[in-house]
Amino acid sequence: MQGVGKNPYDGHTNFDDMGSSSLNACQLLSLDWWESLYRSTLESAGPASLLFFAPAIFVVGHYFLQALYLGIVAMSYDYLMRCEQDVDERETKELERLRSGGNPDRSSGPGDHSDRSG
Repeated sequence: MQGVGKNPYDGHTNFDDMGSSSLNACQLLSLDWWESLYRSTLESAGPASLLFFAPAIFVVGHYFLQALYLGIVAMSYDYLMRCEQDVDERETKELERLRSGGNPDRSSGPGDHSDRSG
C-alpha cells in the first residue's frame, strides 16, 4: 500500500494497482495461501487491513466455496442419472432380445434350415 509500509515479497504482493489488486483478490477468494497474503499485508499495513480481509474471507469467500461445492454435487448427480438411464436402456434392449427368442433376426439364425430343398 502506498505510503504505509514496504510491500512484502519484494513488492510483488500489493494493492497499489488494479492488476496486483485483482491477482491478490483472486488468491484470497480461492483461499489459495490466503494466510500468507493476510500475514504479509497485516505486517505492512497494520491492523486496519483486517477491515478488508474479514468481509472478503468470511462473506464472499464462503459463498464462492458454497457455489463450488453445489456445482460439484449437481454435476455428480447429473452424471449418475445419465449412467442409470444408460443401464436401464441396455437392460430393456437385452430383455427385448431375450423375449424375441435370443436372436435379433430370427430368419437368419444358425439353426434355420428353411433354405434347404427337401
